[in-house]
Amino acid sequence: MLKMMPIRRRAVAMRWRKVLCCWMLLALPGHVALAAVALCSADTRPFYSASLPEQGPVIQAVRRAYQQQGQQVDVQFMPWARAYEQALAGECGLIGLWPTAERDQLFLYSEPLMTLRLGYFTRRANAELAQILALKSPRLGVQRGAYLNPQVAQLFTQRVESSDIVQALQQLAKGRVDIVFANREAGLYLLSQSPQLASQVHYLQDVEQKHAVLAYSRQQRDAARWLHLFNRGFAGMAPVSSY
Repeated sequence: MLKMMPIRRRAVAMRWRKVLCCWMLLALPGHVALAAVALCSADTRPFYSASLPEQGPVIQAVRRAYQQQGQQVDVQFMPWARAYEQALAGECGLIGLWPTAERDQLFLYSEPLMTLRLGYFTRRANAELAQILALKSPRLGVQRGAYLNPQVAQLFTQRVESSDIVQALQQLAKGRVDIVFANREAGLYLLSQSPQLASQVHYLQDVEQKHAVLAYSRQQRDAARWLHLFNRGFAGMAPVSSY
């Protein structure tokens, strides 16, 4: 019996060595159980919002893609300008960014999440773009920090910034701006939720289409890794929708 003790001790020691090796392997790149992916965006219904079921179809798709890779996500909603600043600083991934030549130098992009139409909203009394351009100094309403089409920027040099598209359309209805450049579907959704606003404001015309992506700052340490996981999970999934 006494001779068996060292053997048993060696067996126990071997088992603990195996457990330790397993933990060390799990700590290696590709095996580590990563913390939840931090994502941020602005409240943009009907695509993504804290008030939508499961935070909206875009968040559902992003979450599903990461979950297929065994990764959870944590989404925070905030004004667009703040979300952009935090993403640029590498604090979170940014949902719904529209790539531009300038942003190409700052961010890494996922595969396109969806295609969006951007254009003009005006008051119903202004049925033609020519009527707006004929004004002495037409005021363009834009969302602070959001993409602005270069040709639109040349046409409208006087701009009024808003924290979000809701405020921009409200300013339009009150006559504080003459025209608003924004995402078509997001604006139409807001009008469908507010009959009073819809009685004063309408969508005039498309200007361009843009792909919306999940973006990570080039300064963010794990940017390439997060994008690789997302793209691998997103592969084979259809884009959320085209508008």
